[in-house]
Amino acid sequence: MFNQRLRIVALSIFFLLTGYSTYHFVSAPFCVTQKSQTIQTIYGSVTVTEPVILELLASPAMERLKSINQYGIVAVVKPEQMYTRYVHSLGVFYMLRTFGASLEEQVAGLLHDISHTAFSHVADFVHGTHLQKYSYQDEIFEWYLKETGLLAILQKHGLERIAQYGKGVEYPILKCDLPGLCADRIEYNIYGGYLEGWITQEQMRELVAHLHYQDGQWFFDDVASAKKYAKISVDLSVQNWSSAENAYLSTRAAQLLKQGFDKGIITKDDFHFSHDAAVLKKLADCKDAEIQDLIHKIYNYKTAYKAGTSAQHDLYFKGKFRGIDPLVKVDGQLIALSQLDSSYKEYMVAQHAACKEQFIVYT
Repeated sequence: MFNQRLRIVALSIFFLLTGYSTYHFVSAPFCVTQKSQTIQTIYGSVTVTEPVILELLASPAMERLKSINQYGIVAVVKPEQMYTRYVHSLGVFYMLRTFGASLEEQVAGLLHDISHTAFSHVADFVHGTHLQKYSYQDEIFEWYLKETGLLAILQKHGLERIAQYGKGVEYPILKCDLPGLCADRIEYNIYGGYLEGWITQEQMRELVAHLHYQDGQWFFDDVASAKKYAKISVDLSVQNWSSAENAYLSTRAAQLLKQGFDKGIITKDDFHFSHDAAVLKKLADCKDAEIQDLIHKIYNYKTAYKAGTSAQHDLYFKGKFRGIDPLVKVDGQLIALSQLDSSYKEYMVAQHAACKEQFIVYT
């Protein structure tokens, strides 16, 4: 228990030093005095001068993303997986800007994750949307823009259409259906591969150098790069997002949050407008035995469950496969990697089957 408290305190200090520490509502546009800003990403840097982007970058809502982890509860128990929604959003923005997206689509990319709650996709386990096409943050996107004052900025610059993203307004460079490539998916897979130690920073940039977007299609210009990227996407699906570990941790975290709501320890405003460390600290500081038991089970997840069967299990989870079958340009033609490389096709099919369902027994 003492080690758990130390880790919670360390997480709180990390976010206090690097990001956003409190939640609040904002009803008016924000004052920006600088006329340009250079955005640094792991892929490279870009300088922006557009007032709408400068205002969004200065907003408390964007600052808050520095304290929301991409991997949610997993980063609490595995600090090596620290990768914030802010870093991801800037990476996506870099891709869109570099590959010629319109200003509107660049802004949509910058904001596409703005409505993530504390612990990111744990919200989908709280609300039962983890297997749906659109996640919880997509459902509340327009509402969130209004509550945080970001919609006022978009309206000021004639970009209020972005609020309807996913509700009839789509941005194809930013987002598309699986198993295709899109800026969002490109960024989180490449960065995920880097976090796992599968590729270096130099190799991350090399993959981006082999990417192109033309005539409505993302594609690689060589098979080797396409296969390296695609295998990362498959392995992340199997080992991370569709794993028993992720199912267990996300389910337990959802139970923890629900109990926190029911017992009045945390509020929905905490969930929507605060951040991971602040919410976790409120829960950890309470004396409630059930809350403390759930926190203990999360931190001791390695011995808290084992594989079950369809006949005997405490938790059933059907994974969502996010493997990519990218297009590759060969002799002027765009061909799916699976048609060019039979070994990759076999690997993707086999791993897809491995992602379908998990049966877990609590120990």
